[in-house]
Amino acid sequence: MAVLVVSVMVLCFLCLFDLLLTLGVLRRLREHEARLEKAPDYGVPDNLASSLVQGSRPDPFTATTTDGGVVTLDDLVDGTVVAFMSPHCKSCVANLPNFVEHVGVMPEGRRQVIAVVMGEEVESRPMAARLEPVAQVVVEHLNGPLAAAFKVTAMPVIFVLKGDGMVAATSYEIDQLLGPMAAVVK
Repeated sequence: MAVLVVSVMVLCFLCLFDLLLTLGVLRRLREHEARLEKAPDYGVPDNLASSLVQGSRPDPFTATTTDGGVVTLDDLVDGTVVAFMSPHCKSCVANLPNFVEHVGVMPEGRRQVIAVVMGEEVESRPMAARLEPVAQVVVEHLNGPLAAAFKVTAMPVIFVLKGDGMVAATSYEIDQLLGPMAAVVK
């Protein structure tokens, strides 16, 4: 009988130990999930959202803006900001007010900013409406002419271009581009 009591106690101890290990794993998973929620869901630090890098040039493009204007690679001025966003991208939506604030003071105004909203026109309208006061807005699908020209594979991604169309800098956050924007514009 004593052997049975000891066996049951050992089994109970093992079950409690297993329960504690499981609770520890669950706690670590919650911490990891919280860190992932804070990180951009499409952008990556090495900016693998596009194969265009500093010094490269996007392919020629022609796109129609929401107000009926036409933008082409040849129309760009020094320091033009081209941003690719989507209403389905958490990071894009979270960083939209910061983006609007920073590009709203560009020396050449809307002429110097192209915002590409990726998605269906109906779902993209609210984001496009917030961008229209500060940017020339183009709404297109992921494989649209601008996305193809800039080789965009994920969002958000933002480019600063020189007047000749060369990429001066690229990032997934506008804050990281403030220095390169100022350097190109001066």
